[in-house]
Amino acid sequence: MQPLSLAPVHARVFDEQVAETIARETGASVELASRIYGEELRILVRDARITQFVNVLASRRARMKLQQYRHQHHA
Repeated sequence: MQPLSLAPVHARVFDEQVAETIARETGASVELASRIYGEELRILVRDARITQFVNVLASRRARMKLQQYRHQHHA
């Protein structure tokens, strides 16, 4: 019996609505949120074996980075 072969599940491409939500939630500009979210998405997609949840992880990482930046520069 041959092992089951599954087609890879690919992450969705960059989602502008996610970037806008990150910007609104963190107080960052949409441009900055888009750049950080896009960078995180590229990093995760490049290294991921399973990409189904890459957008969720990228948006979470982008939010954390922007919140840390905001806290450090507005404290």
